[in-house]
Amino acid sequence: MKKILLLLLVLILTAACGCRRTISDFNIPPALTVIYDGQKYDASCGTYTWGDIDADSPMMLQKLSSLTTIHLKDSKQIRLSFELEPDEIHLYCWTDREVRIAEQNPNGAYALYRDIQERELEVKDWMVLLPADGRCVYEVQAVWRSDGHYGGVADFGFCTTYSGSGGGKNPVDFPPSQVYYRPCE
Repeated sequence: MKKILLLLLVLILTAACGCRRTISDFNIPPALTVIYDGQKYDASCGTYTWGDIDADSPMMLQKLSSLTTIHLKDSKQIRLSFELEPDEIHLYCWTDREVRIAEQNPNGAYALYRDIQERELEVKDWMVLLPADGRCVYEVQAVWRSDGHYGGVADFGFCTTYSGSGGGKNPVDFPPSQVYYRPCE
């Protein structure tokens, strides 16, 4: 009986240790899920460098129509959840003013975007308090240190609309854009 219990304990511990994923398990950047009010939203993968692969993508403001839009209600707190937590993370926000400028210029003239200012937001314990009303575009830049083969930097994007508590304007979806994104695949 002791041998069976010992064997079962060894099997359980082996299975538990085998479930933890490492950077070597990913040949593309680990996915980002944004969690708001108990719902999960997949963030769009943009530009990334992973191992020896470089994938370029337009900046997040140029791909509004392809980004996941989260309609915020009362709470403006979200949680970022990665398949594998990065070693470093930065979160940038463009407010409604910058979004409107980008919508008016879907082809994204460089001179226009040079004058648009993003703000970096604080991420604490993977939680973020979103600061702005109206529509916003967010870019998450995540860094995974290389294990010698895999690792790198990836940008992810998502949008929010906020209509306040109860009343106010209805959330508005972003209009179609002429720029399309390619997911991390």
